[in-house]
Amino acid sequence: MNSIEGHVRFITYYNEENRYAIVKVVVTTANFSEGLFAVPEGTLMTVTGYFPRPAKGETVRFYGNIVRHPTYGEQFEAKSMEKVGETTEAGIIEYLSSDLFPGIGPKTAERVVATLGRETIKKVLSSPQALDEVTPLSPAAKQVIVTGLSRYKAEEHILIQLYGYGISAKIAMRLIDRYRHDTMRVLQENPYRLIDEVDGVGFDRADDIGRKLGFASDHPHRIKAVIQYLFRHLVLNFGHTLIDYETFVDAVLKRLNKDVPDLVRDTIVEHIESLIQANRLIRHADDLTLASIAYAEKTIASKLAILNQAPQATDKGKIETLIAAFEKAEHIRYSAKQKEAIHRAMSQRMMIVTGGPGTGKTTVIKGLVKVYHRYHNLEEPTPERRTLIHLVAPTGRAAKRMQESTGYYATTIHRLLGYSYDGSFQHNRSHLLEGNLFIVDEASMIDVFLAAQLLESLPDYANVVFVGDDAQLPSVGPGQVFKDLIEAGILPVTTLDIIHRQAKDSHIVHLASHIRDGKLPSDMDVSYPDRYVFNEQPERFQGRLKRIIDYLVKQGHDLHDDIQVLIPMYKGATGIDETNRFLQATYNKTPGPEVSQGDRTFRKNDKVLQLVNQIEDGVMNGDQGRVVEIDADNRTMTVDFFGQIVTYKSQDFINLTHAYAMSVHKSQGSEYNVVIMPVFGAYAHMLKRKLIYTGITRAKQCLVLFGQPERLQYAVKHLEEDRKTRLKDALISMRKPSLLEDTAASPPAEGPMVIADPDIPFDTLGENLQGATPYDFLD
Repeated sequence: MNSIEGHVRFITYYNEENRYAIVKVVVTTANFSEGLFAVPEGTLMTVTGYFPRPAKGETVRFYGNIVRHPTYGEQFEAKSMEKVGETTEAGIIEYLSSDLFPGIGPKTAERVVATLGRETIKKVLSSPQALDEVTPLSPAAKQVIVTGLSRYKAEEHILIQLYGYGISAKIAMRLIDRYRHDTMRVLQENPYRLIDEVDGVGFDRADDIGRKLGFASDHPHRIKAVIQYLFRHLVLNFGHTLIDYETFVDAVLKRLNKDVPDLVRDTIVEHIESLIQANRLIRHADDLTLASIAYAEKTIASKLAILNQAPQATDKGKIETLIAAFEKAEHIRYSAKQKEAIHRAMSQRMMIVTGGPGTGKTTVIKGLVKVYHRYHNLEEPTPERRTLIHLVAPTGRAAKRMQESTGYYATTIHRLLGYSYDGSFQHNRSHLLEGNLFIVDEASMIDVFLAAQLLESLPDYANVVFVGDDAQLPSVGPGQVFKDLIEAGILPVTTLDIIHRQAKDSHIVHLASHIRDGKLPSDMDVSYPDRYVFNEQPERFQGRLKRIIDYLVKQGHDLHDDIQVLIPMYKGATGIDETNRFLQATYNKTPGPEVSQGDRTFRKNDKVLQLVNQIEDGVMNGDQGRVVEIDADNRTMTVDFFGQIVTYKSQDFINLTHAYAMSVHKSQGSEYNVVIMPVFGAYAHMLKRKLIYTGITRAKQCLVLFGQPERLQYAVKHLEEDRKTRLKDALISMRKPSLLEDTAASPPAEGPMVIADPDIPFDTLGENLQGATPYDFLD
């Protein structure tokens, strides 16, 4: 590996949390394979990477490669670091007065070094009593210095071993932060536990470490890790909640036989059965699922059995009078189905409202809230005043849109439930929510886990109305709760199917209505002021996209606030990643400082997307914002999420990506004034009816479709494969509790068997998989 050696001139930046460093080194020696680079002696080189904090003046050797930063030029990107020489007294003073030694200032450090000299670190590590020679020096200060130096020495020893196993500096730092002095013991006992416990470690990385540590291919820890890995590939990554038992055993055997040809089927069955006995997997008849999923599905069915009791006695005449008064005040006329929805919501404990765009779902919600309050003589809510009626949605943007369209306060399901940064919820079966009526919008987006959490947190007397569009994509997480609720036939369902006057002239709604029925309108090749259609080939994608955006901007639309490019896949020349790079380079040439995370570079005014929940900062997965400030020296970035200002440190940059272009899945629950949606053959395996339908129905004022017409025609005719779940059967059987007793009766003690595997981006649902199906992983 290429290396440079030299003296640390100064430390530009050091993050104590994730150990990311930027240091300046005066190069004394440089070794590059085949003389790729010539770095003259005396060169002041910028070195970046994840490694223990060096001391100023210290002689160190870095292993890595030269990279070219778009702003700062050539830098050395270090994969690892080792000390090779003595440290100057000035360097030791700076080191001891750094953040690694809290309470030790420069003056105290100077006294220590003045007494012990350049051998300070060596003397203290060999005999802590050496600090007794330093006066004055409090016992507390002595303890801080001894503890800090000992930890640093221990970490250095561990790092050397970790590097020897091919573990990157970044992951090595995470391992040490997680396990401290137990790091090597944990690795030697079971490296596969890292998959669940350390960010950035998936099966492939853990398996590589395991092999280097001498773990056999048929080691029990590895077999269980393969079971975990394949369950995610074959089940969760495609939204299913279960898999056929025999099919899964065959898949695990086939995967393991690549490394262990003589491994027999009985061994796999034995390990799966041990996980079943440990209540981490659940077998129901011929199916296999996670205990956490079985518990979630049973919770949904059981709670619905309680909530979906006999109809409530209501005064239908009074309700009709209140509906008429609302119609008059709002200058509208409800259809028979819309009135039916309000009557059912008033008389039934639970019900569902579904329908496409323009069919009046929002108008039903608004009228229901008004009628409910007046019927029960309650004080009406406002965006500022909340009552015992709760309007909720799965995402922040959906909740914001719900509030704007109804005029009533709305929030996310996570916030209603008191979601905490550690993944726990304040409200649950032991701490119920307070409220009479819960209206859940964009219900098709809710997965089994969130549905279970919400339902088990509701009081038994609550009324619940689920509102959504059953033609849209299902949830990103496992399951298809909304579809299963409808098809089980155990809840009243009102389907709104009349496009109302204000939407009849919309060519977007017209197109959506046809696609919902599996066809395209006869005027599909005609462009209208609110719907443009262009034939284009993939090789001219970027040029066409630029012309479209330039035209829209001239028409007064803003790239950040109005226009959203939606693309089915991440990879490839017409994918999300490359399009984001192109659009940033084209439309955000803002001069000034930049910061980078992997292959992404952020600058002021970038349009960005939040990738994970950061509840402590008030931002959630899917929220969009704009970068308003960058501090390159301290490596921080400030983002404005529509008034919610969040500052990110360098270790959190990974939680953001660019949002000039984004996936259709990520756009669920949002609306944009203008949607641009390319349709090319490169997206073939993703092009299905619900994806196209969901994408085009994000557009409020204008839709631009361009690409290959035959691909659009193909997509509309092909419906996505139904997800495999047990919820529908459980719902049908919910009046027969005995049929549910063989599933997990309580939360699995050890939590979900599968928590996180970066090898599989769980919230992308295939956008990264080129032409894959679940059964491709059987080969």
